[in-house]
This record gives sequence, C-alpha cells and structure tokens, in this order.
Amino acid sequence: MKAKLSLLASIVFLISIFVLNGCAEEAGENFTELAETAQEQVVDTPKTEEPVMEDETSGESVLEVRAAFAEKFDKEIESITVTPTHESENHMRGMVKLGEAIGDGGMFLAAKVEGKWRIVVDGHGVYTCLEIEPYNFPDDMIFDCYSQ
Repeated sequence: MKAKLSLLASIVFLISIFVLNGCAEEAGENFTELAETAQEQVVDTPKTEEPVMEDETSGESVLEVRAAFAEKFDKEIESITVTPTHESENHMRGMVKLGEAIGDGGMFLAAKVEGKWRIVVDGHGVYTCLEIEPYNFPDDMIFDCYSQ
C-alpha cells in the first residue's frame, strides 16, 4: 500500500510540473515513459504475514490466546485482537493488538502447556532460539529467532 501511494504521489508530482511549465502536450506524450521510470524507482515493501484460515478449533484457540494476553497485561479481553499467521495443535504465531493506541501490540508466539495457552514471546523485540527451545515450536514459526 505504501509503495502504491509513493508511486501515485510521484506521478501526480510529475504531471504538476509539466502542467505548471506549460508543457501539457509534451507531458502527455512522455507520461507513459515517466510513469514507468517512477514505478521502477519504487522499492517493494516487505509483505506482512498472511493470516491462516480458521478451522473449527482455531476460533477456540484464538479466544484462549486472547484470554492469556488479557491476563498477562491486565486488559479487557474485548480490547484484544489476535490474528494467527501460523497455527498447529499446540503452537501459534501471529499478530496481537492490545488496544487502539499505536504501538499497543506486535508479533507473538504462544504454546499450549499442560492444556493451557501460554504467551512465550510478544512485542517488537528480538527473541532468542534458546528461550523458545523448551516449547518445541515448528521451524516455520520461529524462522526469525536469534541464535547466540
């Protein structure tokens, strides 16, 4: 989205320059070339993780993870949004939003321990492979852990 807005702003800026300088006809002829040049200069933004499709159990799991966040941060469960990006029977990775304020959330890793979901990692920081090792997360959920 950010890249599209940047491209659109570049195109509008270029059109404005040509119109203001009385070069509207020439701008029309060169518009396609200018648009292609602007598009080549736009840097692709990293893609965010896509949410997983919910099955019958994930809705319940999401609710239980929301409850774990509510308990951990002393928040009302209604103010917490959990969006899983990876999920297995005993592990979940995703994004959490703890309220409406900017910065109230981030990524998380949760594991089911003795039948109850536990928040293992949350926020924006770096987490070590060592700290999550006891929870046996699948590799596709912990691809960004830091090895010491």
